[in-house]
Amino acid sequence: MTEDTTSKLAFLFLGWLLGLLGPIIVDQIKRARENNLGRAAIKQELANLHVKLIYATHTIEEHMGTLDRAGLTWFIQQLNTHKEDDEVVRVCAALKKPLDLSDEQLSLFFSARKSPEGKSLSLQKYATPLLDSRVAALWSFRTKDQRALLEIRGVLDIMSDVVDRARYFSNLTFSKLEEGNHELVVENVNGCYAQYASQAKRIAEMICRFSDSKLVSG
Repeated sequence: MTEDTTSKLAFLFLGWLLGLLGPIIVDQIKRARENNLGRAAIKQELANLHVKLIYATHTIEEHMGTLDRAGLTWFIQQLNTHKEDDEVVRVCAALKKPLDLSDEQLSLFFSARKSPEGKSLSLQKYATPLLDSRVAALWSFRTKDQRALLEIRGVLDIMSDVVDRARYFSNLTFSKLEEGNHELVVENVNGCYAQYASQAKRIAEMICRFSDSKLVSG
């Protein structure tokens, strides 16, 4: 076989191989691009959720009169992770002002903002449609980040159950109940508020840890 014939056969084989592998390579590039976009979308969705949870938790603790200096400082620290959001920056600046008060003044400030007895809150359920729909992108995260995302989703389900219980007990407060039973129902409502706030804080801290990690596959 001549050298010229060998070269032609080599080129033919190379062309055949490229034709065979071309669609696979293009598909891999497309999939990698979609996964990158999916990871970015999930991260942004969680960032938005993080802000909503902080606002909701602050409202609950202010409503119940359980807010204190340490709690307010925690809210500010969490919101400081969103310095690119002008609205959040303004809210954060407003929250910082009471910290200049003495402990006694701050306690009076929080007491004055506590809701009167009998006033209820409307707890919200939060969804993560991008996280739920981007299954392919989810599995492109590192294993520990996959676990974190699934745990966040699981705690959101717990919060949804708390919302349902809070609504049930809130509706009971409008029923004709004996005094002791009414007080018990009110306690259950407040317990739901406290549990909701606790789970929301838990998710907020999980989102912060997730956002700080390098979003790479492997």
